[in-house]
Amino acid sequence: MSIGNENSRQTVVTRASGCIRAALLRSRPAAGHTVHVSTRHGGGTDQELRAEQWLARPPEQVFPFFADPANLEKITPPFLRFRILGATTPRIGSGTLIDYALRLHGLPLRWQSRIESWQPNRVFVDVQTHGPYSLWHHTHEFEPADGGTVMRDRVRYRLPFGALGDLVAGGSVRRDLEAIFEFRRKRIQELIA
Repeated sequence: MSIGNENSRQTVVTRASGCIRAALLRSRPAAGHTVHVSTRHGGGTDQELRAEQWLARPPEQVFPFFADPANLEKITPPFLRFRILGATTPRIGSGTLIDYALRLHGLPLRWQSRIESWQPNRVFVDVQTHGPYSLWHHTHEFEPADGGTVMRDRVRYRLPFGALGDLVAGGSVRRDLEAIFEFRRKRIQELIA
């Protein structure tokens, strides 16, 4: 399944230490809709990634895809070797804990998320309770727009070891997250139409 046309473009903007770089990438959102992934460094150790994508279905048809934990594996890049180990509920909802295993640059990692907020067809928030970040707070919003849905992701994250962690791994982590969210965007377009 696909969404949109081949002629639109995606803008990726990265802001780190006051510098901005932008690149235009090919994408397939519907005409007149932009898709973007941006990251910013807030001057401290907290960073933010934002992504926005238009889908040609209403929120009532898009949101249920995200209520099934198994779908997370479908929208995660193969290089992460991501798999769900278990969830405390069969369908995602407030309070659900989800355990994952993945590999990042060959390193095996365990991750646990808790669904902090769950408002069907509108918004949900997952937070890392155990994993590689000092902070991971991911807000997923679903807004009706132009006969479809604008899906927005906002991830606030912090690397371990404060400024040293940012210095050593900040750029690499930003690039990895941008690649992960770009893969995710393409897979969501293929799977939800």
